[in-house]
Amino acid sequence: MTEGVQTALLTILVYLIALPFVLCRSGFIAFFIATAWLLGRDISNSRDAVPSARRAKAMRNQNAALVFTAGW
Repeated sequence: MTEGVQTALLTILVYLIALPFVLCRSGFIAFFIATAWLLGRDISNSRDAVPSARRAKAMRNQNAALVFTAGW
């Protein structure tokens, strides 16, 4: 439950940060990158793949580029 709430709050925060970029032409690119990052983060935090949150964070940091591109 807490992980779901944390993910939802992080998603809202990331989209609020990306929102001002909509006023310029790079807005949709910012949303695309934000969504890719959030998706890659969510995939790497899957309980089926990784047993603990600490291990998920370490694995995500170790494979940051791969996790980011997985969201594309």
